[in-house]
Amino acid sequence: MSSLIKPVKGAIYTPNRVGYIGAVSRQESSSDLRYSYSYKGKNKEGEYVDNPASVRRQNPWKYTGLFQFSEIALEDVGCYRFDGTRNDTEENGLTQDWGRSGNYWTGKYGATSLSVFKNSGTIQMQAIQYWINRLCGYAKSMNLNEFYGSTISEAAGYKDFEVTESGVIAAIHLKGQGAVANFLKSNGKKNAVDGNKTSIAKYMSLFAHYDIQSCCKRKIYVKVVDAKKVGIPNKEVEISSEYKGKFNLGKIVATHKTDKEGNLPVIIRHPGTKIQLKLDGTLVETIIQKADQIQGYEILYLGKNNYSSILSEHKKSEATQKPNDSNSSTNNDKTSSSEQKDDGITIAIIDEVIFNIKLVEGDTGKSLPNTTYHLEYKNNIKPHKTNNSGIDSGIKADVSQSIGVYLDDDGGKKQSIYSMAFPVTGDLNGQTKVLKVPVVSFNIKFVDNNHQPIPHYEFKTLYRGRQSAIKRANRQGISTIKALAGQKLTLIDGQGRAQTTAIVTYGSKQWTMIIGTNITEEDISDASDILNQDTSTTPETSEQEDTPKPQTEQDPVIKVEKPKVTEVEKDTETGPTLEVSSDEAKITIKFVDESTNKPLSGLSYITQSTKYGKNSSITGSDGTRGRPHESLVGVEITVIVSEDGKEVKKGSFIVNNDRDKVYIYKAKKPEFEKGIITYNIYEDHQIIKYIPKNISSSNKQKYKYIYYEKNGKKHNICTVNWNTTKEKSKGEKRSSKPTHASILYDKKVNQGQTSRRVKYENGDIAEYGINNGEYFWRLFKALSGDITLVRMPDSLKYNNSNVKISYTFSNTQRRYTSPGHLACFIGALATTGLAIQSTGSCFEEGTGFPSTSHNNGRSVDTIYLTNQNNEQKYITAMKNFGCHTQYRGRSKPKYEWTTPAAYHDSHLHSMFDEKRVKIIRE
Repeated sequence: MSSLIKPVKGAIYTPNRVGYIGAVSRQESSSDLRYSYSYKGKNKEGEYVDNPASVRRQNPWKYTGLFQFSEIALEDVGCYRFDGTRNDTEENGLTQDWGRSGNYWTGKYGATSLSVFKNSGTIQMQAIQYWINRLCGYAKSMNLNEFYGSTISEAAGYKDFEVTESGVIAAIHLKGQGAVANFLKSNGKKNAVDGNKTSIAKYMSLFAHYDIQSCCKRKIYVKVVDAKKVGIPNKEVEISSEYKGKFNLGKIVATHKTDKEGNLPVIIRHPGTKIQLKLDGTLVETIIQKADQIQGYEILYLGKNNYSSILSEHKKSEATQKPNDSNSSTNNDKTSSSEQKDDGITIAIIDEVIFNIKLVEGDTGKSLPNTTYHLEYKNNIKPHKTNNSGIDSGIKADVSQSIGVYLDDDGGKKQSIYSMAFPVTGDLNGQTKVLKVPVVSFNIKFVDNNHQPIPHYEFKTLYRGRQSAIKRANRQGISTIKALAGQKLTLIDGQGRAQTTAIVTYGSKQWTMIIGTNITEEDISDASDILNQDTSTTPETSEQEDTPKPQTEQDPVIKVEKPKVTEVEKDTETGPTLEVSSDEAKITIKFVDESTNKPLSGLSYITQSTKYGKNSSITGSDGTRGRPHESLVGVEITVIVSEDGKEVKKGSFIVNNDRDKVYIYKAKKPEFEKGIITYNIYEDHQIIKYIPKNISSSNKQKYKYIYYEKNGKKHNICTVNWNTTKEKSKGEKRSSKPTHASILYDKKVNQGQTSRRVKYENGDIAEYGINNGEYFWRLFKALSGDITLVRMPDSLKYNNSNVKISYTFSNTQRRYTSPGHLACFIGALATTGLAIQSTGSCFEEGTGFPSTSHNNGRSVDTIYLTNQNNEQKYITAMKNFGCHTQYRGRSKPKYEWTTPAAYHDSHLHSMFDEKRVKIIRE
């Protein structure tokens, strides 16, 4: 429908997905993607185009590239990780800092840095393809598709325009789904704008009537043709739609004329919407919008009051005729049909069909032999089973009926898979209907009896007759699994001591595996029934960390907790639709200043329940912690804050399935130091970096470290200097002095094990010295980014009330580290009260001879304590404050949270994750 497409900066684009992406990019960055990414020159409309500049474009707020992506958008796409700041409102600041000196890029699509991303049109194109589908999903999840086809009439300064899928997705790209929902619900009155003062109304109207095609298969195509099947142009058709949903908009009417090929613009509505088409004021077709199906219709027009409608395949001239409304059927094996005259046209009506069903894997298309499933037909559910080829033959059904498909579920129950349901049509006769069994991607989280994560837990899977090799959860105790809905999945302890089995449920997002102790014979379940299955494919698991994690010394007992999935069926004219919801809920908790009612940032609070215990969080600039809390429905949550040195209960609630519910509490504004950047360390293991608006001139290069007890008591621990330097790679061992670049200086030093340092003009540094009796060089290459390091105090002895902090250095000048690591170290010392000797972190410019992994101050070494219980306390405290990896010597006791490694018999090696530090700006 090119006649409905509006020009974007003088250019007209095709009304499909390719054209849509080009139009959005032109509006966002002045590109013209009808030409290559390297094209410079005039387009066919005579406008100058500089695509290379558009690919690299950053606006004043550092939104980037062809589509002006923000950090939060690329987090959603998967190219970027949350960097500790949220720059998405005027209150937070709109300028994207892109992680400042840190690198938070994931490498997805090859995006390993901001520089790589903003110089690659190919990567940006991959990101927008994913982003469009993501935004389409957001629109559907908020029921915004109920508005499709309606008219916006109260957007000030804009003529009335129709709401379309493509317009809504473009508007969400501009301002987010919440603002778009408000716009639609207000009929355009709440017309929010972005930083450039571009409004939702502009984007929704400018990008209307594109067919985005693959964002979902929920599309209806209608063509008006004459007796020779030639499209009739400029024919007016009234399209009315009605759906009783969340917004209950009543009947929606839109009128369109066919294009030169006789096509109407693509029709997209909420599933189950009743759509009626009228020509010359007469109803010619009633359509029910399918949830995941392309529907094609041809209207045969032979003059006024002389037309008929037939079901067709989209963009094909052949059509299966639409059956009449009768439900005739026979008991014969042969199909039943009749002929009917309609204005001189013979239409074959097939009443009953015989067909086959083939089950295949949803991702690979491989057949599923000897698989049990269930079909619902005329309100009866009966079991079926595929043969060795994955086919179930000779299924008989009446045309115009609907068939529902069910798979097995836990406890002998059945789960309805709406995406596999289908209507019975005449063209099924003698054919094989291929049904894709959906692939479910879900997390398995391993926890102990106190629901605390078990990092790096080792396990195996038994799935469809094949046992996997040992797998390992990540440091949060989580592993991601992909498996087919309705299939049994057995989780086995890595040493084969216990196992449990459950069935994969469509809609289930996480299984929690509780690893207990005191195993008994009854806990070993018999998996022989699974091993006897004929199929052999294994589930796909996410790549896990290579770092090994010792198992608990006691034998485990495995218990699985699966959120229940509620399946609610709603009747429509074409059969049941299915809503899937889980009893696992996400809760948003928000705090506001009790004096001003503005969002409170930097507030530490606790959620407490009998099921999950106490868990601490810190609010960001919007008054929330930046992500929802997760809980099973029915759990009572108590919210606690510390005020005036006391824990104050702010309220309790019982978790329910209300997704839009936000629990808001008032609290006192937390007080931070002024005039200096502070690292605020809390007894409950939180670390907040607070950056005031104004920093005094004497503190420009200083950080202050403050420790807070649970009762709110404040301890000023130390103030340190910081410096920036180039980020360094891991140290590469060399037998001789590197000569790869011009030397800036070469000097002898006396810094513990390090006796010589060479710096090169390109920023690389080589260091020479002795370790374990061997002399060698290590080369630390300079990378593109900058890092911040702090100079640790030469020693620290703090003793005040219940807080004791004590450390000294031993035979090292590696007295620099990352700012967050120092906060972690102080927190561990404060909570344990132990006196520690350190063999250092890194040197002033981020090098760390003799170690390979002390670069950039990401690790701190400490000498083992004589008392093993105290050593375990220190290791656990470092883990709690953010050390994700700790190496012990191979001859040392099997301390929990540690991994054995060579050359560590004399010291513990602790690596810190700087992402643990939450950043708050005044």
